[in-house]
Amino acid sequence: MNYIPQLLHAEYGYDHGMSATLGGFAQGGSVIGLLGVGSYYKTLSRGSKTRVIFALLVPCFLVPLLLSAGPSVVSPIAVVPLLTLWGLTYALPFYTPPGEFAMQVGGKAGTALFTNVFDAAGFTMSATWNPWASSLAKSNDFTTILLSQAAFGAISMVTMPLCMYRQNAKAATAKKAD
Repeated sequence: MNYIPQLLHAEYGYDHGMSATLGGFAQGGSVIGLLGVGSYYKTLSRGSKTRVIFALLVPCFLVPLLLSAGPSVVSPIAVVPLLTLWGLTYALPFYTPPGEFAMQVGGKAGTALFTNVFDAAGFTMSATWNPWASSLAKSNDFTTILLSQAAFGAISMVTMPLCMYRQNAKAATAKKAD
């Protein structure tokens, strides 16, 4: 989300200072989402966690898709709440389910290995995507950047709950066998 202040300036006409300030709301939303929704998430059953993750990933697909249409569809007043919603919803699915998966599959001995593999894959993807997105942002091509993020959101919206559902089914089968 490093390009958000530039998006707000180039597409929505905010001055540089206001763009940086408002861009912080979106990024700050991720901290609030992780802490606030995270404490609620911990109290849920496995099935409810899957549904919450799906619900959080829907805006991770829809918000960048909507924003890709630009100011002709999303007004300058609506863009900041949408960015904040996006910030609120992406952090928990990004961190918590992969960590839970690593603990379930890896156990005490392998959790760090799985976590490191996830991190390595994520950093590799970021090392590829960030320069590409940065070059597009320099030419003010935010539509392509946002559509790519909508695609990532759509992929996550389908695959993460499916993976969680399969892990839940496996755990339920193992519990019945005991």
